[in-house]
Amino acid sequence: ARARDLGVPVIYYISPQVWAWRPGRIRQIRRLVRKMIVIFDFEEDLYRKNGVDAVFVGHPLLDHLPRDRDRRLRSELRVGDAPLVGLLPGSRPSQFRRLMPRMAETARIVRAELPHVRFIVGVAPKIDPKPAMRPGLDVVWNRTPEVMAASDLLVTASGTATIEAAILGTPMIVTYVLHPLMVLAVKPFLRVKNYAMVNIVAGREVMPELYQARARPELLARETLSILREGRLPQMREELAAVRKKLGEPGASTRAAREVLAVIDRR
Repeated sequence: ARARDLGVPVIYYISPQVWAWRPGRIRQIRRLVRKMIVIFDFEEDLYRKNGVDAVFVGHPLLDHLPRDRDRRLRSELRVGDAPLVGLLPGSRPSQFRRLMPRMAETARIVRAELPHVRFIVGVAPKIDPKPAMRPGLDVVWNRTPEVMAASDLLVTASGTATIEAAILGTPMIVTYVLHPLMVLAVKPFLRVKNYAMVNIVAGREVMPELYQARARPELLARETLSILREGRLPQMREELAAVRKKLGEPGASTRAAREVLAVIDRR
């Protein structure tokens, strides 16, 4: 608002999630922002329908993740042809504390049914990996993209990881657990049916979501077993290929820079 009052054009790169909660913020954006540069295709339509000049430039993660899946981690772990399930309990300590015990128990239940399945935990850089070290789990630290690429299936915390996995083409089960008071505070303001970003981009639930009361190890294990036993992985990969197309092409930040220069040139 201060920049606008001074006559400085405001360009907003990467939109707040107004489509998920507090949609009234669009009115403030329309008043203050000269141009919205967005990274999801549906955001461009939303803003334009509400009178905001917006342009979709693609997702910047396409420039940072390879198109081909790097499977070297499988050789490192000597996985062979066994199914490899990656566990990604999140990059924040609170996420990790809530999800890691659930994921470890999920792995135990699955291995009781399918002993040949391997599990690997991808631990984020600022997380202590020691609490993830459980019998039957391989643990790697600060190598999350490699875990995604090497795995046949992920059980992952909701968040940007679901978009990264979609770009790499790795099927996933998405889960999350919030503090009950946080759920009560946020739920009245939510405007989406699905919470996983991969499903929001798809426009429907293409990857299973298990949140809160449904994020129980027995339910996560049941879904994992269903996917592995019923041969659902190829169809899930096809769905992810369609999601990846909706993310645009590499070069998002270059296109964003051009949009900034275009606004400056019009001053």
